[in-house]
Amino acid sequence: RKYLSRFDAISVREEDAVGIVNHTFGLKAERVLDPVFAADPAIFAPILAAARGEKKKGPFLAAYILDPDEKKREALQYLAEKLGLPMVIMLDGERGFEENKKKLALNGVVEHLQVEDWLYNIKNCQYFVTDSCHGASFAILFQKDFVCFGNEGRGNSRMDSLAHVFGLKERFLKNPLDVKKKKKLLKPMDYTKVSQILERERIRSRKWLEDALAMPVKEDKDNLYREERRPMYD
Repeated sequence: RKYLSRFDAISVREEDAVGIVNHTFGLKAERVLDPVFAADPAIFAPILAAARGEKKKGPFLAAYILDPDEKKREALQYLAEKLGLPMVIMLDGERGFEENKKKLALNGVVEHLQVEDWLYNIKNCQYFVTDSCHGASFAILFQKDFVCFGNEGRGNSRMDSLAHVFGLKERFLKNPLDVKKKKKLLKPMDYTKVSQILERERIRSRKWLEDALAMPVKEDKDNLYREERRPMYD
């Protein structure tokens, strides 16, 4: 609380984080959009243009799976079969890539994945599957048909908040195998309402930022930013 109170304004991404800051620490925070949504998607054009990996010809299903398991594997196979699409599968490159590749045991896994190719595959796929909050965020930003699986290890609250804000709860599944029960998930999505929500949230989030930047700066009672500092090296 001591360190948080030094901030002139606090914003958070998840709805439950508002409660943590406001009630646990007795301060004031406001939920705003994840920075991914802050700008027009056109800002990502140079990154997309820099993609150098293999580009799938024709419609395909892209998947970004951080933590593979048997249920996600079965759900992916089901969706690819029902949609009649080949798969392009992207895994977390930082946490045991080879082990995760073995767990998933599916064709189409991208080797040596780069950020540019990751973004390209999401932007250009016909259907997107993920267990990542940012994967789902880019799916919404690029208006893709998608489904997102719960991922307790990475934090479900951020996904719950994302689903609530955009009114897309049916697209976020705690159990991956629920895709077999919900035929609506195979149908194209209507982004009309989502686009309206996004624009409204952008305006609100930008106003919060503008107001926060314009407010008077708090006095630094602890002299945290004093000019006289001890040299790093003597």
